[in-house]
Amino acid sequence: MDEPKCEDGPRVVHAPIDRLGTAGLWIRKQLLAKILQGTTVLVLIQKHRTPKLTKLMKFFTFLGTEDFYVLLVVSFLWILDARLGRLLGLLMAAAFYFGGAVKNLLSLPRPPSPPIIPLKKETDWGLPSHHALLGVNIPWYIWFYMYQNYQLEVPVAVVLFLTLAAWSFCVMFSRLYLGVHSPADVVAGGVLGCLLLSFWLQVDNVVDFYMTSINISYMILVGVVILMLIHPDSYPLTITYDDTMAMAGITAGFAFGRGFATHRVMYAILDKYTISSLGMTKFVCFSGLRLVVGLCIYLVLKTVLYHGTCFLITGACQLWGITTVCIKRRQLVTENNPYYNSNFRLPDHKDGASQTAEKSLSLSESLGLLYENKIVNIEFVVKFITYSGVGWCAIHWLPALYCYFGI
Repeated sequence: MDEPKCEDGPRVVHAPIDRLGTAGLWIRKQLLAKILQGTTVLVLIQKHRTPKLTKLMKFFTFLGTEDFYVLLVVSFLWILDARLGRLLGLLMAAAFYFGGAVKNLLSLPRPPSPPIIPLKKETDWGLPSHHALLGVNIPWYIWFYMYQNYQLEVPVAVVLFLTLAAWSFCVMFSRLYLGVHSPADVVAGGVLGCLLLSFWLQVDNVVDFYMTSINISYMILVGVVILMLIHPDSYPLTITYDDTMAMAGITAGFAFGRGFATHRVMYAILDKYTISSLGMTKFVCFSGLRLVVGLCIYLVLKTVLYHGTCFLITGACQLWGITTVCIKRRQLVTENNPYYNSNFRLPDHKDGASQTAEKSLSLSESLGLLYENKIVNIEFVVKFITYSGVGWCAIHWLPALYCYFGI
């Protein structure tokens, strides 16, 4: 991959934490120093790259992506353990939120390039690493859940532990190998992951219990909206907020799906049967059928909801004389080089806070609500409703469909 392009002149990068003045700038400078200290380690790893090892590391980094985790969550929801699937989905959303919030709050660069040559294209800021945060949260929550809720025989427990430990380690190491994160990014993500996991282990049962009430579902919806309104954004814009909005929508959908499913029997295959009672052939067929049908419905529903919601909101706004557009955040994001280079600058102590205030976005601009000439961009609202519908379908309607047809 080509090295990221360098700007022609100095680029002063502001961040929301600069509003704290000297304290905020001091925090960023200390963390930036830690990021740069890890360059020697990355250069050493870079010298040992091989084509086969690069392919393997790209596979490991895929095991820490949103696409893989979504597939994992629905596999638990529909096949293995519906309760674990729900809790994993909520934990993943929380990790995306807090990881994205800290990343935007600090707006710190990825490793210096040159000398590091990144092997994957990234456009958002570096610290903390989302892969590291989720690489701690997801594998180790599965371990604690299985250990507490299943009577695992010692050989099975050992194999499961080693598999999850290898998964977690390989995901985090792959980010160093590919040159897209510094050791400081990975360590910060891992520490945040441990803190979030520790908190989640204390409240997961309480959250799952209270989600059975539709009144609590409405409260969760309000809470999610408030959290998204106070979520910090960076300047220049990145896709971090966009990804977090999608996960926020899924969280709201899970809450409503769980609340409305109180009097319905929603189960994964192994919640009701065992592999021995079904037979391996029947289990594999049912599992494959659930995944294929579910993912096809997901793709169709996502498209229909997105365009249908956009059409309805646009029509309603026109009745009130409001002109709207639906432009995705990725189209509004300017080309951002998130890697450190000689042109990267932090604000100085004297005018850092004032410059940050001037550079900071208003709430409507941050959410993408104002596009040009006060035309309202409804894309974030459309995205939230779309992913809420998708989450509701995944946790409620699809399991009901599977139960109805006996698969």
